[in-house]
Amino acid sequence: RAAQIDSIAVLPFTNLSGDASVDYLSDGITESLIASLTHVPDLKVKSRNSVFRYKGKDVDAQTVGKELGVSALVSGRVTPHGDNVEVSAELTDVRDNTELWGQHYSGNSTQIILLEQQIAGDLAAKLRSGMTTSEKQLVTKQGTQNPEAYELYLKGRYAWNKRTAADLETAISYFNQAIAKDPGYALAYSGLADVYTVYPVYGAKSSDVIPKSNATARKALELDPTLVHPRAVLGANYMEFDWDFAGGEVEYKKALELDPNDASAHQWYAQDIGWIGGREKEALAEADRAHQLDPLSPIIAETLGLLQVTVRKYDEAIATCQKLASENPTFAQAHLCLAQAYWG
Repeated sequence: RAAQIDSIAVLPFTNLSGDASVDYLSDGITESLIASLTHVPDLKVKSRNSVFRYKGKDVDAQTVGKELGVSALVSGRVTPHGDNVEVSAELTDVRDNTELWGQHYSGNSTQIILLEQQIAGDLAAKLRSGMTTSEKQLVTKQGTQNPEAYELYLKGRYAWNKRTAADLETAISYFNQAIAKDPGYALAYSGLADVYTVYPVYGAKSSDVIPKSNATARKALELDPTLVHPRAVLGANYMEFDWDFAGGEVEYKKALELDPNDASAHQWYAQDIGWIGGREKEALAEADRAHQLDPLSPIIAETLGLLQVTVRKYDEAIATCQKLASENPTFAQAHLCLAQAYWG
C-alpha cells in the first residue's frame, strides 16, 4: 500500500507543551521531515508554504489530502519534558483514511537529531522498501551532528519564516551562532543566503546584502554540493541584481535538474524570465508548473496571476487573483495582483 504513494504532505507537528516559545522545535521537525522526504525516490512532497496554513487547526485528513492533491499525510506531535522530548508520528493514506504506520519516539533533547533521523528513515523505509544505501543516507542526513548548532538553526528558520525586518536580524544572529558551533554546517549558510536575498524587500540596501547572499550560498554549496536551494538563490541574485541573465539561468536550470519538484525555484525562475521580456509564454508555463506543485501557496498564485497579466490573459488573471484575495484577504500582494489584472 505505502509503495503506491506517489505524493505526500507533512502537516505541521503539534506542540503539546502549551509553551509557544518551543514552537521552533515542532516547526523545525516538520521542515526537516519535508526536506528529508524530498530524497525518497519517485515521491512528490508538498512545500512548507502549502502545509503551514494548517498549523494549529483541527483538520480532516481526507479533506486536506484532497485540497493538497496528495495520496498521504504525515502528522505528529512533539512534547518537551524538561531535558527530554517525545515525538509521535503517523502516516495516513487519505484515499481511504487508513493509518499505514505510526511510531512513538523519545530521548534526551540533545538527541533530537538522532530522533529526526530515525523518523525520516522509518518513514522512508515504509514508503520505499527497496532504497539503496546512498538514497537512505540522503534521507537521514541532517547536516550537523552538533545538537546546539541544530537548535540554533531551527530557531533561525523559525525567525526567518516570520518575515519582518526585526525577525530577519534575529535569524541572522541564530544562523551565525549555529555556524560558530559547527563551521561545516552548510544549511546554516543556506539560511543566511535566504535572509540576505530577501532583505532588500524589508529595507536593507541591495548593495550591502546581495553580495553576502551570494557568498553564503556559495559557501553552502562548497560544504554540501548536494544542496539544491542555494542554486536557486544564486539564480535569483544573478538575474535580479547583477543582470547576469545567462549566469542566473544556468543556476536555475541546475537547481531544477536536481529537484524538478522545487516549486519555489520554478516560481522564481518564472518571475525572472518574465521580467526580461520576450519569454512571457515560457515564464507562464513555469508559473503554472509551480502552481501545480504547490497549489495553496499564496505567493506562487500571485506570481501566476501577474504573469497572466503580462501575457494579456486578463480574464484568467482576474479569476486567479480574485480567488487568491478571497482566500487570503489580508495578503496585500493578492490585492495588488487583482488591481493589475483590472488595470490590464
